[in-house]
Amino acid sequence: MKRLKTLVLALSVLTGLTLTSCLNTDSDPYQSAYIMGEVNSGIMSMTVVSPGGISVTPTEASVMSFFASQGMTVSDITGKTVVAYYRWNTETTQIPSDATDITGVELYALELLNNPTLVVDAANVGVEKRDSVATHPIISLNYEVSGFTYKPYFFGENSTTLILPVNYYVPVGVTSSLTLVYYPDDAATVTDKEQGILRLYLNFRANTDADYSTDYQSYALALYGGLGYFNKAYDLGTSAGGGRSILAEWGGSLPSEIRIVVSENPYSTDLENGNTTQHEYEVLSWDEYVDSLPL
Repeated sequence: MKRLKTLVLALSVLTGLTLTSCLNTDSDPYQSAYIMGEVNSGIMSMTVVSPGGISVTPTEASVMSFFASQGMTVSDITGKTVVAYYRWNTETTQIPSDATDITGVELYALELLNNPTLVVDAANVGVEKRDSVATHPIISLNYEVSGFTYKPYFFGENSTTLILPVNYYVPVGVTSSLTLVYYPDDAATVTDKEQGILRLYLNFRANTDADYSTDYQSYALALYGGLGYFNKAYDLGTSAGGGRSILAEWGGSLPSEIRIVVSENPYSTDLENGNTTQHEYEVLSWDEYVDSLPL
């Protein structure tokens, strides 16, 4: 079962769907599934499109009801990367397993995967209110489970959005953030840019001084509580607070290679712990990511 859940978590991005399952096989005819993709919207409609070519368009009634209950509008998440959870009545609606254009389903939950990006000049490096200073390490950005290694990748061909599979200890009862930062004046960043490489830093912040490495890992929570715990989306074309985007600061076009730098420690959440080390990871293209999946 653990192997199956691992494959579902990996393959869902490619196919856009999980395995469907009955909510109540005895009396409830509903089945449920999810799609991970980008939101396109109309006046009162919403379509989620995956890089794998699958689209899901829930009914307008379910979309309006869901967003009203959340105090949001569809325009709030248009263009964002989400996981949309939906269901349908199998007595009235049949969805083939190979369907690529799914309509008439009911939206019942939604996860926004987008996390902040930031451009920080030399004068602001380390300044708490102007830089997302890392306070804690993550566990891994190349987490391996049952022989499969998760890696950062572009969310589609020619996409400016990265998906980072971040396994980290999730602090309980305190705020935390995972921000992707570009330091244009950093010496290593300048050297990499001369070689056509965009160097970015993933900074993890948690509002606590305690070591909470006994808490849940984000990968485990994603299996049961939602993909957003583990899959973090970063759009290089936007920036937190409407400031400069990473892509604009880089030069406008996508680089040939992107490296993510992050501090990791599988045993402790203390950044100064002796087991904390800094690692660099290359971001896979969409095609490279698809080829890496255990199909």
